[in-house]
Amino acid sequence: IVVVDLCNSTNIANKYGDDFALNLTNILTEAVNPIARRQKVQFMKSTGDGFLVTFQMIKNAVQFAEDLKNKIGKYNETVEESKRIDLRFAINCGETRIDAKGDRLGVATNMTFRVEGVKAENLIEVEDGYKKEEVPSVNRVFITENVVEEAEKIKGFKAQLVGLFELKGITGLHRIYDLAK
Repeated sequence: IVVVDLCNSTNIANKYGDDFALNLTNILTEAVNPIARRQKVQFMKSTGDGFLVTFQMIKNAVQFAEDLKNKIGKYNETVEESKRIDLRFAINCGETRIDAKGDRLGVATNMTFRVEGVKAENLIEVEDGYKKEEVPSVNRVFITENVVEEAEKIKGFKAQLVGLFELKGITGLHRIYDLAK
C-alpha cells in the first residue's frame, strides 16, 4: 500500500489559486500513471492532492515510490521554485478490505495514511534513529517495519530507522524507516 501526498496543496491553492494547484496535481498525475502501470499497479485512486496505490509485491511498491520521487525531482530541477512539487510517501503492507465501490479500506490502509503524515515533533527518538531536527518534512519515503522486513530481500534496498511514532487510532508505538536515497 502506497500513499503519495502533494505537500502543502491547500497553501499553494490559497497563494497561487486553484488553477495553479490543479495544474501541479495534473503534472503529478501524468508522472504517476506510467510508473504505476510499469510496476503492475493493482488499484489506484486519487485522494485529491495525491494517490492511494496498491501493488501485489512490496518490491513494486518500493520501486514505484523511488521512480516517482526521482521523476518529480528531475522535474523540480527544471522549474522555478513556486512550481516545484514536494511529495511525501508512505509504504505499508497488510490486508485491505475492498468496499462496494472498489476502494481499499482497513487498518493497513489507515496506517499508511498515518505514516505519510508523521511530524518531527511527534518522533520518539531511539538509538540509531534520527534526531527530531533530522526528520524531513517533504520529499521523503517513510516505510513501516513490516515493509522493511520484506524489502530487505530486494537487492540494493536500504532503509534508515527514523524512530518510533504513535499513530492515531492504531495501538502501540511503531518503528518508521526512511527509504535510503
